Amino acid sequence: IIRQLRPQIELELDFENEGRNSEACARDLKHLQWIHVPRVHWHLTSKRLLTMEFCEGIRINDVEALSLHGYNLTDVSEKFIRAFAHQIFHTGFVHADPHPGNILVRKSPRSSRGNAAQLVLLDHGFYQVLSESTRLNLRRFWIATVCRDRVAMQRHSALLGIENYELLAEALMQRLIFTKIPLELKEIFNESSKRGRSKTWKLTPQQDQKLKSIHEYYKSELNKLMHSMPRDMFLLFRNMFLVSMLNYALGRRVDRYTLMARSAIKGPRGQSISFESLRQRFQFEYSLWLASVSYKFTQLLQTILRLLGYLPDQIATDAFKQWSPDGASASSVLEGRTEKVGQTDLRLVTDVKADRSCYDLSLQRLISKMRTRVCGKPATS
Repeated sequence: IIRQLRPQIELELDFENEGRNSEACARDLKHLQWIHVPRVHWHLTSKRLLTMEFCEGIRINDVEALSLHGYNLTDVSEKFIRAFAHQIFHTGFVHADPHPGNILVRKSPRSSRGNAAQLVLLDHGFYQVLSESTRLNLRRFWIATVCRDRVAMQRHSALLGIENYELLAEALMQRLIFTKIPLELKEIFNESSKRGRSKTWKLTPQQDQKLKSIHEYYKSELNKLMHSMPRDMFLLFRNMFLVSMLNYALGRRVDRYTLMARSAIKGPRGQSISFESLRQRFQFEYSLWLASVSYKFTQLLQTILRLLGYLPDQIATDAFKQWSPDGASASSVLEGRTEKVGQTDLRLVTDVKADRSCYDLSLQRLISKMRTRVCGKPATS
């Protein structure tokens, strides 16, 4: 991983290169009036000094401040997901470090609405260029995943340079698609449910070991995936993981899975990607509709149960509130909460009863910690 990232790290130390990147990003996203990239003052810039337009704004993960200023958090979430999806699927010039310190929210000077949000993108030293063939195969793979077309998934995954198409799909979509929940994990959750919603209890040594073995298995599988994928895909994953965590930080108000799928079928000039048949198009639309309804229902159910005291605030939101201004990883915060699963109690388990499958979401959170390690600490993963 270090060998793969070394050229990018060296480029990040060249501020003239960062200035050129910021201007390229501004050109790519100029049609999105709710995106702003600070202008570069070239007469005051060199390889060791970068002088840019000063922009005031609120850090995108500061939920309290955003709410206080009247910003619609759903609108904010949708805007940054759409912006980065456009980079990934259409321009191929992808910001590889969209952590909360690099995105500010301010009032849009182009809108008559007083609280319309405009996102200011900062720190353009770390970018990944995706070839046209990579973008096309990625779009096709996303569509095939939505349609559960295993043959097409395997074909386009291989063209992306990744053999394990099932794990690739789950990592990109950030949801369980093919993984079967281990029986041992179900037994632990069933036991926790019998203890009542307000109780926490210590794991037995056997349960502790089972959780650790499951954790280590998925950690190993994800590490294999990360080490086997091409460099451009590695930095793409970093972008997607950080964007997904930002969505969690704002309360998961937007279905990232559906938004990304819509962007995948849309061509660079508004032309939709062609489907192999009318049946495939119908299956795609139906699958997206079903996923959207399920997502909204789950969100509503979680909100109701949270108000009733059955669910605490989301772990990811707490972690991102504590994300340091210099862009340090949230993994240290997440680890402090998730490691307790094997040491102290089952709070993580009882946090997720309201999901349509508490087993699925809980396992996703176990996997989420591994993903956060990868995207937050690339040099030590």
